[in-house]
Amino acid sequence: MNERPLPDPIEEAGRIAEAAEKNHLALKLLGGAGIHLHSASARKAPLKRKYGDLDYAIAKRDRKGVLDLFPSLGYEANERFNLMQGDRRLYFYDADNGRQVDVFVDVFQMSHVIDLRGRLDHDGPCASPSDLLLSKLQIYEMNRKDLVDLVALLLDHPVRWNISLASLPRIARHKRWRRNLRG
Repeated sequence: MNERPLPDPIEEAGRIAEAAEKNHLALKLLGGAGIHLHSASARKAPLKRKYGDLDYAIAKRDRKGVLDLFPSLGYEANERFNLMQGDRRLYFYDADNGRQVDVFVDVFQMSHVIDLRGRLDHDGPCASPSDLLLSKLQIYEMNRKDLVDLVALLLDHPVRWNISLASLPRIARHKRWRRNLRG
């Protein structure tokens, strides 16, 4: 294939989604770009914004396919990082547009850990709205664009609260969540 990445990150996410589907890979877009595709509010003022890097999640079974996919789309694989961290995360770079692509394997781990195993097999190019919401809520130090993304997602996807009070102590025992809950 050996094409070049598109300058616009949203158009590029669409190109990547088509290639992933063609190769039978369950590659799911995360982050602001994923919210942009899921939420009409993110595509118009006052919540419209620019996007930079692209973040994805995959099941471990798709790791080899993703390692082949991104170079075929014009991305440079960070061989050293992918060798050392590739069981958890893969890293690719678009030198033409100065954009990085992070691919999380089974688990999204930033400020907190979100286990995505068994939650990536649905249709569509993005993680589910609930997983997009979790990926934003887990951020320890939010910035303006994270808040804009959250507002867009919540405007377009009604939240049904079904929280088991019995599960809260188990969640709060996790060290990182305790730190955030205390402030």
